[in-house]
Order: sequence, then structure tokens, then C-alpha cells
Amino acid sequence: MLCVVLPTGSWVDDLRNGQGLYTYANSDCYEGEWSDNVKHGQGVYTYNDTKSQYRGTWVSGKQQGAGELIHADHKYAGTFKEDKPTGEGKYVFKHGTELHGHYVIKDVTQGDDDDEEPVVVTEAVWRCGGVTVTENPMGMPAQQTGEA
Repeated sequence: MLCVVLPTGSWVDDLRNGQGLYTYANSDCYEGEWSDNVKHGQGVYTYNDTKSQYRGTWVSGKQQGAGELIHADHKYAGTFKEDKPTGEGKYVFKHGTELHGHYVIKDVTQGDDDDEEPVVVTEAVWRCGGVTVTENPMGMPAQQTGEA
């Protein structure tokens, strides 16, 4: 996706609505659906520094629902909630291996020493359920292993 400096798309009452493309100050860009100036619907967000992309559903400006987080050598496909992966999904690597599993959302307390007030943050923790080899240079059939 080629990102441009100026926002394009539909505007209603000075708010982005409908399809459009927008480049942020850090050169990240979003191309997709907007509602009242926030990402809402299907869209692609490209991180300028890494060229990684999130492709999927947005609700009120957050990654929510089915989506893919695509990196140079692998991608994660699954469900997102509040910008975090959640539930069943899989990692697919360029060399053909797939890691199947699920994300568990848990609260973690940080900064609980004497100098800082403790802060609770929400993290997504990956639980691998198995590995599938979909391609291999030896021409052997795909195989699946158990718990990893």
C-alpha cells in the first residue's frame, strides 16, 4: 500500500467518513473505512518503521474482530479485542510452519515497588496448542504435533 501525506476520502461535517486514506505524523498510515473521524469497519494500518500491517476489522478506532497482523517473515491470524489478540488463532511462518493456539487476556500489576504506585495493565498471553508443518523441502506430507 502506498501512503500519501494528505488525507483522502469522504468528509461529513469536517469528520472523515466512508473510505479514505490517512498518513499520521509518524508516517504510519491507515487505508479503510472511517466513521466520525475514527477507524471503523474494514481497513489496513501500516506501521512505517517496520512495514508490518494490521489488516482487519476496526470498531471505534480499535482492532476488534477478525484480523491479521502481518510481519516480514510471519503473520498472526485470529480475533482481536481492544487492540489485542484474543481467543483462537495461528501464527504462519514463511517457511511453512503454523503454530496453533490461543491468546488469554490477563491483568498484570506493574510498578509495585516503594517508589511507584502499582498500575494494572492488560496483556495478551499466547498459549501454543500445536504445530503444523504445511510445507517442507523434503517433500514429506504435512504433519501435526501435539502440545508445544
